[in-house]
Amino acid sequence: MVVYEKVPGKEHPSTATTYNNIALVDGNQGDYEKALELHGKSIRVDHKVFQPNQPRYTRGHASAKATHEKSGMVKSFEDWLAEVFSQEEQ
Repeated sequence: MVVYEKVPGKEHPSTATTYNNIALVDGNQGDYEKALELHGKSIRVDHKVFQPNQPRYTRGHASAKATHEKSGMVKSFEDWLAEVFSQEEQ
């Protein structure tokens, strides 16, 4: 992962795809905390790079929502997503 963060960079679509793919594996293994952290990174990049109606943007949100639902997190997906975007500003 470190290689992708250096080249092509932390805010490159390929890096976001890698975050998303690793998050899917982590989620399938039951590590929802790590999976949602990576989904958050992916979504923050997607938000900067893509328009909301583009497939990559919506696919990333759908993946994160599915992981969120499996996690049993009490916080709603919308609240989790708002928290993800608030971390972007920090």
